Amino acid sequence: MAISAAPKNARDGTLTLTNSARTWTLAYTEGDFSASGFTEGQKATEAIQNRGSHHALVYTNTVYVEFSFSGTWTDISDGTDVTAFNIVNKTGSCSGDDGTIGATSPYAVDLLWTVEGTDHGDSADHTLRLDDCRLSMDGSEGSPTNTFSVTGTCYGTVTAT
Repeated sequence: MAISAAPKNARDGTLTLTNSARTWTLAYTEGDFSASGFTEGQKATEAIQNRGSHHALVYTNTVYVEFSFSGTWTDISDGTDVTAFNIVNKTGSCSGDDGTIGATSPYAVDLLWTVEGTDHGDSADHTLRLDDCRLSMDGSEGSPTNTFSVTGTCYGTVTAT
């Protein structure tokens, strides 16, 4: 597959959250998804010195990708339909769902960022999948709309296509 020649922007992306029971594509997001901390093997490195001179570079701890996005709050919680608040906080319609790590682990979800490619002549859409993410949500009232923002940390696999 050749590298795409078509620039992409916020109109081309979607964000999808998945727990053990359901998948939900977020509506009314701002198109401001941001992620940081990508490194080869998701491992930190440290230089080992021998009497002040470089001796070796070794892998150390896991580096966790952190991310954020925001959107318009249309509904906070619902007992039947999924809302951003419900799937982030395991409340309302998602209260009985398990996370992606398992029933006895802290609640986590998978995040999928899809960027449209085929509509721009690419051979496929482009994706970034972050597994086993813990999320935190903030909300605010405002004009022209009420908004929410989500921050998260990926504790699982990072897959880019």
